[in-house]
Amino acid sequence: MGWNKDGSTIKANYLGEYQFTGVVRESRVSYGGKVLYTVVADAPIVLPFCREARDVVIVSEDQVTADFGVLPEDKMIVKNLMSGEPVVIDKDTPWCCNPASETYWSM
Repeated sequence: MGWNKDGSTIKANYLGEYQFTGVVRESRVSYGGKVLYTVVADAPIVLPFCREARDVVIVSEDQVTADFGVLPEDKMIVKNLMSGEPVVIDKDTPWCCNPASETYWSM
């Protein structure tokens, strides 16, 4: 896939412990050859030592834990209820077929 992930949906760790998903707005190579990504988070990231939540963060390539690529308009990412891992599904998936629902796992 290369280092340029502009428009890709990724899962990453901010500051090594705050896990989030978001869309890469910009990919760049910093001094020394390290790749950095400017990411717009799906949900604000709340840090205990800051007064304000963060919507846009910069992460390095070694903090990215999953790359879902560029998602089509009819897809979305949900959190698997049992494993906690993100899963890509269709936006029109019924709730009973969604791995983020208890109904899915009780059938």
